Amino acid sequence: MRTSLLGSQRHHQDIHSTLITTVQQLHQLVDNHPYLRDRSNFPNLYHTAQAFLSLQKKQNNKIFSSFSQNQLANHYGVHQSQISFWLNGKKQPRLFRTLISHENARVEHKAKLAPEAHNHCIDAGTVYHTLRPLRGHPERHNPTLPATTIASLYYQSDTKLRVIFAELRPYHERGPTWLRQFAQTIHQHRHPIETRLNTLLKTHETPHTKIRLGVVSNVLYLWHENTNPQHWLNLWNDEIFHFKNPDFKNQLVENACRHLGFNNETDSYTAGISKFSRLIGQYTERQHEGYEPLPELRNREPFLHGEVLHIILDAVGTSFDIIKPEISHIGFRDGGFVNDPKFPNIEILQARLLATMLSDGHLDEKRVLYYVERDFERRQRVKSLLDQLGHVQYNEENDRLRIPVPIGQFRPLGMNQVSDGDF
Repeated sequence: MRTSLLGSQRHHQDIHSTLITTVQQLHQLVDNHPYLRDRSNFPNLYHTAQAFLSLQKKQNNKIFSSFSQNQLANHYGVHQSQISFWLNGKKQPRLFRTLISHENARVEHKAKLAPEAHNHCIDAGTVYHTLRPLRGHPERHNPTLPATTIASLYYQSDTKLRVIFAELRPYHERGPTWLRQFAQTIHQHRHPIETRLNTLLKTHETPHTKIRLGVVSNVLYLWHENTNPQHWLNLWNDEIFHFKNPDFKNQLVENACRHLGFNNETDSYTAGISKFSRLIGQYTERQHEGYEPLPELRNREPFLHGEVLHIILDAVGTSFDIIKPEISHIGFRDGGFVNDPKFPNIEILQARLLATMLSDGHLDEKRVLYYVERDFERRQRVKSLLDQLGHVQYNEENDRLRIPVPIGQFRPLGMNQVSDGDF
């Protein structure tokens, strides 16, 4: 009896059932779900699937019309009843059904991510192939082994992006659940693994570079941080940047959540920013209670701390220069503020401030700068320098300027001759 194998496709309405018509497509699906190879019966299932596809090809080319089912069964090493089912279009190989089920789960899971997140997300097959040697390894809790594995993941990703992530959780209920154990290991030993990772990646050879690790809901995040102390968001990392339009700030936060996979079909907005808050807490040590979002990420708050803004901009791939016009003022935790900040060249401003104020200025314990100078023109010169920052709030009494802005952070590295009390 000779019946079309293609009839089996009419019995499977799954959107991916028609994909498996060639050996190449079979290989691609297995590569998409490499953990299936670890099953003990996979070799037999794979052999059967290849036999089915070979038989299908021969039938389409009408090159075995003279063969009996028994001869075909002997040729392909399967039971004759299997050949009969295939020829009558009543059954497909079991591996096909498994692959289709897992592929549907993968596609459905990927569809839940915002489109912006796809470039940041390391392919699940790459993640499994890279992490597979850790499965059950006795040294998997030693920082060196996880760090080596993460370094390999990093090298295989798009390193042009500042933030990337790898999902350490199965998208199918019968997927590799042991990935979660690796996520827990990283979370528990994050600091030593991060230290070892940076050693392996030789980040010390690239100025102002560090790779930071974070784990949220079994997802590993890698942040390529710019640690340049001359970067405004590092210089004023603990200060508050206020925005002219709260909606602009809210859009920044929402876009960051989308790029990092926090705002998907299953997460509410609050759940998304709660997860983002946990990641920020690991990168900045900025503590928050339980799973509540950081207050500044909520819609009603029109500001962000410098270090939080730094992470957000890196997540969305936007430079600080682009958003500078959107900042209304910068408020400082020890009082004072700068309206309409201008962000001049830091190194030049530092040098001029030091040259002008080193002998006659000092910082108190609250980082408030006092500058004492009887000469009116010299005081005007200092105020002119401060005006390069924007409209700086300061008080002037007789021959004294009181400047409640953290100018002390402007001291360049290497100026160790400046005492704690002097600027």
